[in-house]
Amino acid sequence: MKGFFIKRWFELVIEGTYIEKIVVIKFPKWKLYDYYCVIMNILKRQTINDLGKIYPRAKKQLEVWYDEVKKARWKGPADIKKEYPKASILKQKRVVFDILGGEFRLVVKVEFEFQAVYILFFGTHQEYDGIDAETVNNY
Repeated sequence: MKGFFIKRWFELVIEGTYIEKIVVIKFPKWKLYDYYCVIMNILKRQTINDLGKIYPRAKKQLEVWYDEVKKARWKGPADIKKEYPKASILKQKRVVFDILGGEFRLVVKVEFEFQAVYILFFGTHQEYDGIDAETVNNY
């Protein structure tokens, strides 16, 4: 049975945050390593919904961003820049996205090895100017 695959759905907590779905592939079972995620997970989908209520002008664009990122298979920052040339890549796996032509800013942390995206900040450009994007963690 060398090299066989086991796939199953399960819940995983990373840094105290629930991931909606994740796929674990283990092979072979006597080895001590796992491969995680064949889909990109945007943590806290509810955060996107809540932000759409707080910032109704940005709701549609946030939903489009969510749908695009959910389908993404980013292996590193270069993959993000290919899809989002205006995105700013920061230290500590953080990325700033312009939403609605730069009227709003979205700061996320991307864990490439887990294919997970953590939403850290969303606000107007003016609100963004008042934070430090490399340390902010509002959500």
